[in-house]
Amino acid sequence: MWFCQMRGYPRLIHPLTLGVLMVIPALLSCTVGQTPDEPPVPISTPTLAPEDGLVLSPLDPSDEILAECIFGEVVIHIHVRLSMTVGDRLLPIPPGVGISPECTHPMHTHNDSGVIHIEHTRLEEFTLGDFFVIGERWGEFDPLSGMQVVRVLVNGEIYSADYWDLPLTEDLDIHLELVRLTAA
Repeated sequence: MWFCQMRGYPRLIHPLTLGVLMVIPALLSCTVGQTPDEPPVPISTPTLAPEDGLVLSPLDPSDEILAECIFGEVVIHIHVRLSMTVGDRLLPIPPGVGISPECTHPMHTHNDSGVIHIEHTRLEEFTLGDFFVIGERWGEFDPLSGMQVVRVLVNGEIYSADYWDLPLTEDLDIHLELVRLTAA
């Protein structure tokens, strides 16, 4: 229970009342000034200052879908398994890539099993490169930094095209073999 000062004496406020008083202004602030005819507010991408080390470029318009948060019913929900090794060492795919308290992105992981969940409210094609973009921007996951992909296996078969553009479909099992880049 919370107390407030009202007419000179403390009064008890029910937690539900307090919650309603906090939620209504938040909801109003999200919709004020927008009509259905207006385009949505552009999605801003956080950019780190140069002194922080990494500067992320703005999203390419074709990548804006990656910044969306998924709410409600989805029309696509597929699962892809990803594993990566450097030599004999397995690189873990961390849980929570593409998930924050405020947003679940179209591509994300729930646990460290290596399963990538791909969910969206429209039928869209996502690629392996899209997952790495989401991981770098919204998941603190950048396993390719300082690495070179030397071999790609898809369902146990060598994949010779560009792994970055590999379209993700249900039940793919993708394995990337990496080597560390060395300074010359």
